[in-house]
Amino acid sequence: MPDAAPASHLETLLEGLNDPQRQAVVHGEGPLLVLAGAGSGKTRVLTHRIAYLIGTQQARPGEILAITFTNKAAQEMRERVGLLLGHSVRSMWVMTFHAACVRILRSEAPRLGYTRQFTIYDTADSKRLVKRCLDELDLDSKRFTPAAVLHQISDAKNKLRDPDAYKQLTGGYYEQTIGEVYTLYQSQLHAMNAMDFDDLLNNVVAVLELFPEVRARYQATFRHILVDEYQDTNHAQYRLLQLLAGDAPDSPQNLMVVGDDGQCLAEGTLVTMADGTRRPIEAVAVGDHVQSCHGEGVFGPATVLRTSASRRRDGVAITLASGRCVVSTPEHTHFAGFARGTADAEAARASIIHPGEGGRSTPGAGTMVRVVDAVRGRTHGVVRHLARLGAGADGVLPFLPARDVRPGMVMFAEDGALDAVTSVGTVVLDAPVYDIDVEHTHNFVAGGIVTHNSVYSFRGADISNILNFQDDYPSATQVKLEQNYRSNQTILSAANAIIGHNRSQIPKTLWTDQGDGDPIVVRELDDEHAEARYVVGEIERLVDEGVSRAEIAIFYRTNAQSRVIEDTLVRREIAYQVIGGTKFYERAEIKDAIAYLTILGNGQDVVSFTRVANSPRRGIGQTSLSRVISHAATMGIPVWEAAEDPMGVPGLGTAAVKALGRFMDTMNGLRARMDDGIPVGDLLEAVLSETGYLEALEAERTIEAQGRTENLQELVEVAREFDHATAQDPELEDTVDVFLQQVSLVADADTRQDDEGMVTLMTLHNAKGLEYPIVYLIGCEEGVFPHSRSIEEGTLEEERRLMYVGITRAMRSLTLTHARRRAVFGGAPNYGLPSRFLAELPPDLVDRQGTASGWGAASVASGAPRPRAISSWSGGAIGSASGSGSRSGQTWGNESGATPSFRMGDDVVHAAFGDGVVTGVESGGVVVVRFASDGSERKLMADYAPITKR
Repeated sequence: MPDAAPASHLETLLEGLNDPQRQAVVHGEGPLLVLAGAGSGKTRVLTHRIAYLIGTQQARPGEILAITFTNKAAQEMRERVGLLLGHSVRSMWVMTFHAACVRILRSEAPRLGYTRQFTIYDTADSKRLVKRCLDELDLDSKRFTPAAVLHQISDAKNKLRDPDAYKQLTGGYYEQTIGEVYTLYQSQLHAMNAMDFDDLLNNVVAVLELFPEVRARYQATFRHILVDEYQDTNHAQYRLLQLLAGDAPDSPQNLMVVGDDGQCLAEGTLVTMADGTRRPIEAVAVGDHVQSCHGEGVFGPATVLRTSASRRRDGVAITLASGRCVVSTPEHTHFAGFARGTADAEAARASIIHPGEGGRSTPGAGTMVRVVDAVRGRTHGVVRHLARLGAGADGVLPFLPARDVRPGMVMFAEDGALDAVTSVGTVVLDAPVYDIDVEHTHNFVAGGIVTHNSVYSFRGADISNILNFQDDYPSATQVKLEQNYRSNQTILSAANAIIGHNRSQIPKTLWTDQGDGDPIVVRELDDEHAEARYVVGEIERLVDEGVSRAEIAIFYRTNAQSRVIEDTLVRREIAYQVIGGTKFYERAEIKDAIAYLTILGNGQDVVSFTRVANSPRRGIGQTSLSRVISHAATMGIPVWEAAEDPMGVPGLGTAAVKALGRFMDTMNGLRARMDDGIPVGDLLEAVLSETGYLEALEAERTIEAQGRTENLQELVEVAREFDHATAQDPELEDTVDVFLQQVSLVADADTRQDDEGMVTLMTLHNAKGLEYPIVYLIGCEEGVFPHSRSIEEGTLEEERRLMYVGITRAMRSLTLTHARRRAVFGGAPNYGLPSRFLAELPPDLVDRQGTASGWGAASVASGAPRPRAISSWSGGAIGSASGSGSRSGQTWGNESGATPSFRMGDDVVHAAFGDGVVTGVESGGVVVVRFASDGSERKLMADYAPITKR
């Protein structure tokens, strides 16, 4: 052990740390949980902690394992520790989980039947091996795409489930088939002496669990383990840390984890106890017995395991027909839904998985949630949590946050009967709120209504790791880093208010001594184009005032949202960069779609033909493509013409001839419609549909594929804007070649370099750990942010954490924007409600302009004028006529009378999709049409779609 650092050096090391930071740095033996708010100096605490351990001889450099989530962060941490100590710390293990596992496996892999020279497969290698396994099992790779199968296998490995364990948890054909592929995939990996990235973690866990002497050796080696971003760990990483830190009672468990985490009933709410008496919720204690529903109308006692208390500003009051009333925080979970037999109920029940038949004896809620989580991990639909609290067919209601309860729904009363909701309203609490955790049943009676206890949450493994840390390590010390060194107090107070609505968090309050700063700006704009013009106009103003472009960032929820902003920045000649992704027109799926349009217009474009002929895969391999291209060159004919006659291509196999013939039949049909002059937007939509491109993405069943689909739908919206712009400008032709020229100009401008700095664009997921003086967060509307998927799947708390991340990236100026209507993912413009997160901002911290008074305001129903489509192609407003049209019964018509009104049942014809019938009309000039050709239903803007009545 090297000599201890001089006392003066240690004091210098601790200088400048605030009290909580210092407490974390000098912590002695035992587990340590550091809850670090945004910008609170957690990296500084980690590096100073490592330097302090080495400087005080509590550990040698080689006895420290410090885990980060990126190689860049690990390198930065290693350099900072070296600067603090004044000497190299090469022997210290500062690295990612995967890098640490590789180092361990280079020594221990032979214990599992591998050599020390094992190969690590990246994602592309793994997909190829999965494809090989699918072929070997004679499975349809369109139904079981390699990407989707690999996603399922990876998810199982992250939960430490081997093929046998996976197959035991699933019963459907799809899942059982995945299990068979998983078995073969794992067998072939082992036979090839190869591991994928997930195996690196799983195999280290296996070695440590199977060989006690190895576990003891590494536990002795790593006297101190430090982990950053602990809330992002999965189950495999959690188990690995548990094994390395030691799970024996006499283990020192020197595990320090740093992370950021972020519901309840109002004070005075009466809880029904097991003996029938009622007690204010704040007086209920651990060990008390409360009245609880055990299923199917059976009530009985249940034990309180935990209690929680916090303070909230806002609440929701739910009043029922019986006069009962319960007041809770907006996120508190109740049991509520529409009564069986109503239209709303039957629509909802179509997507519900009902509990099986049987007696009243049911597993505990904890077991049920784990089963449901397993089902959710193996299926691709929406799994909704239900409670069978009442008797009979009407005894099932979904779990529902208080803010989503609506008049007309029903809830369970304390006798198991249904009680109708008559009103739901927001109230100001600004008072303590409380919750209790009830053993097994996880429900209790509050205010005469059966409600869920929300201490128990449906969080996944990631966030539960940090929330349950003190349960896993009862002797752990907790330190909260709440002083922020990044943002002003206004921004921090707003972030505190937002995250305070989440139930799955350990309460903490960020603060700073940097002063209040300017109010948060909230702006409502007409649509996404007006939003982009406003944001870019503000950037131009700031740059004129001397602000560097590098100080400005624009955040959005999904990649597809960047397109309108990018177009506007390009037209205003403002340099920008996209972090964590590619610029819109550089994305692979966008290039594919552009290539399809290019080859339709230019049959000689070999590059475009090569790109699309086998995308998606349709059995035309590279060898076959080379022969077609060579034949075209030899004969001096366009590649399109060569492909039209595959029988004439020398050396082309029978399968390739058939595949190429089917492809060209589709392309010729599309070219015929292009020649007929249908709008570019409709042509592009037809291309993506009829070539099978969208179908292939849907078959992947991954979040990434969904994002690519959204990008393509956004490109369709670009084409529709172009169609509208050409309709307004006689000098512009509505043709594919003109559209492609416009796109090329925008894409080419993206390559410019600028020495004056660049505005930064990124999704909120990529913003973590970054900071910018000036931040714009766009698209703050319901269904956009929070994303519609989170509303359907009950993951609003994750969305709120994203909002918290976005807010706390801003150092001195924050602007939030939302649009009255937005064409979301290529669809018809939707009227948007402001995001619920905007209503959670304290009014005294916000400068609002043109914004509805609160979330949920019926802005559409109010009859307020709405602008029509605005095009970004001309750089200004096009078609400025106001008004959204009128709706009377089931008829909608353009105010000008230029467009005929449509009624349900009207027979119509569309230029691209053919004959159809109107099945619905909606406000804003939207008609819903079912087309005879493929049975699909599409929403169309009557003003702009090429649709006429027969």
